[in-house]
Amino acid sequence: MRIKSVATILSACLLIFLSACTVPTESDSEIAKYTEIIKKDPNNAKAYHDRGKVYFKKKSYKKAVDDFKKALGRDSEMLEALYERACVYIELEEWSRAMSDINRYLDDPSNERSFKALERRAYIHLRKGDYNKAIRDCNRAMKLNPAYLPAITTKGKAQKARANQ
Repeated sequence: MRIKSVATILSACLLIFLSACTVPTESDSEIAKYTEIIKKDPNNAKAYHDRGKVYFKKKSYKKAVDDFKKALGRDSEMLEALYERACVYIELEEWSRAMSDINRYLDDPSNERSFKALERRAYIHLRKGDYNKAIRDCNRAMKLNPAYLPAITTKGKAQKARANQ
């Protein structure tokens, strides 16, 4: 009985030790770099945007949303931050916020990533059960980029869901 107790204590100590010895990752150094830029220039919208992208990759969604909001607060024309924030809202399944950002992003037809935004909007429609709108947006995305696999996949899911209604 005493051996099990000692083993349990040693395991717990090892776990605490290992968790305290985490090695900084590349993304941690990127965050530190952007944080330093922001300290020097608190109005640097690009630095907030870039740090938000790193937080998004790390799945630190709340911090990513905060940074994209700050980027947009400093530069309301920064469409990329709007798109990225919409992608975070999609991960958080906050459909109305994601839809609002995607629609604002798509209001500017000149942006080069509109086929990706169309597919993201289609995905939101799919998740909300609006299959016809999802298929419509996928068709528009595939017209812009016929080989864009996410649009093809989302369209297939929407068609299947519509058929099963």
